[in-house]
Amino acid sequence: MNGYLLFIFHEILDRDALVQYWLGLDAAIEGHAEEVISYGAIDRLEGTGDVEAVHLLRFPSFDAAKAWYQSDAYQALRPLVQKGARYFSAVLDGGRWTDAKDRMPHTIGRTRKAA
Repeated sequence: MNGYLLFIFHEILDRDALVQYWLGLDAAIEGHAEEVISYGAIDRLEGTGDVEAVHLLRFPSFDAAKAWYQSDAYQALRPLVQKGARYFSAVLDGGRWTDAKDRMPHTIGRTRKAA
């Protein structure tokens, strides 16, 4: 089952630092990520908050995505993206769509009241 690495860029702080990050990223993902699914601007349909861009990379598995993120090659690039943007990143499991009651099992038993 595939794994994905998601980056949501909320605010660009230093574009020059991001360009350096992207130059290094191209070499770092070669032979690791199977596909760059999204790498650019978005057209928001719902929700709130600033989003400049969403990047989504597909890997052979969740573990492969996490291992690449933790690799020396990527860790060397992190200071550039941290300087260049306010962002969120996560490794995603490419699981299958299940029955509604079984989705997001890690949240079972959690309820938060609306503000």
